[in-house]
Amino acid sequence: MGCKTLISQIGNDTGSPRDEQRQNIIDGLKACVPFLQEAGVTLVLEPLNIYVDHAGYYLYSSQEGFDIVEAVGSKNVKLLFDLYHQQIMEGNLIRNSTGNIDKIAHFHAAGNPGRHELSIGEVNYPEVFKAIDATGYGGYVGFEYFPVEEPAKGIKAFL
Repeated sequence: MGCKTLISQIGNDTGSPRDEQRQNIIDGLKACVPFLQEAGVTLVLEPLNIYVDHAGYYLYSSQEGFDIVEAVGSKNVKLLFDLYHQQIMEGNLIRNSTGNIDKIAHFHAAGNPGRHELSIGEVNYPEVFKAIDATGYGGYVGFEYFPVEEPAKGIKAFL
């Protein structure tokens, strides 16, 4: 397919002890590494918020995601840092993303609250993107939102 990055979710918390679930995730990802290397693919794990959109989901902390990536120890397993989800869960978007940029292979963005245009809500996206750009990040940022404005108006407001 020519796709070099695949997005994966972890799944819901099973109710087993958290450290046991975490180790199962790490073991499963380590087993995938040879296949990812052979295919030249990076698998990105996506932490999601459990307060608004994904109650019961296991991976909601960017730091736990970074710890899992570190434990797997492969350049083929990284994090998808979803700015919308992490604003809800943690805030500190600039510090949390730029301080771990080597473990991030993809970003998602949406306005919060409401998951609408980036120009709507509490996140100062121009500053967030400026900080990410200053790290030398060369990957993609996917806009994943539900539009409420006419496209030209939403873009003009953001720029």
